[in-house]
Amino acid sequence: MAIGKFFETARRQPWFQNTIFVLTSDHTNLSDHAYYQTDLGGFCSPIIIYEPGRAPEIQDKIAQQIDILPTLMGMLGYQKPYFAFGIDLLNTPAEETWAVNYLNGIYQYVKNGHVLQFDGKQTVGLYALTDSLMKNNLMGKSGVMRETRSEERSTLNSQLEKELKAIIQQYMTRMTQDRLQP
Repeated sequence: MAIGKFFETARRQPWFQNTIFVLTSDHTNLSDHAYYQTDLGGFCSPIIIYEPGRAPEIQDKIAQQIDILPTLMGMLGYQKPYFAFGIDLLNTPAEETWAVNYLNGIYQYVKNGHVLQFDGKQTVGLYALTDSLMKNNLMGKSGVMRETRSEERSTLNSQLEKELKAIIQQYMTRMTQDRLQP
């Protein structure tokens, strides 16, 4: 395997012990697996951070590629101000991790065990993260919550939509006004 050969060679280099390796992909691949054909599954890419000498661990958190920089800065103990849209995955509790993406006019916000789909004006879908094939939209056709706990879900939808709008606003403002400095 190519990665195995790479690390076999790298392990013998003088810089190996002082290097943090980040392995990820820029997109998913076409797949026969139904999950990877969903709106959410199409954005699932691995992020592996390997630091020689550090005990390996798997963390069950929501992550995205914009989290790589803040995570590395945390690992390095960097204390000066910097700007990043992501979070430090190693120092952020799982319940505070999130991901956002955009495809074909729909924003997707993943947080608190749910996937919110937003068209820029209103929520068009809300799915439990456990609904891996995204078959049970918790929003009715009228845009009203369905199922027995609709009041709880309505509050959750409102909170997620509010957070997503804030993320979109911050991103658009910073990008259009060239405000990418701390």
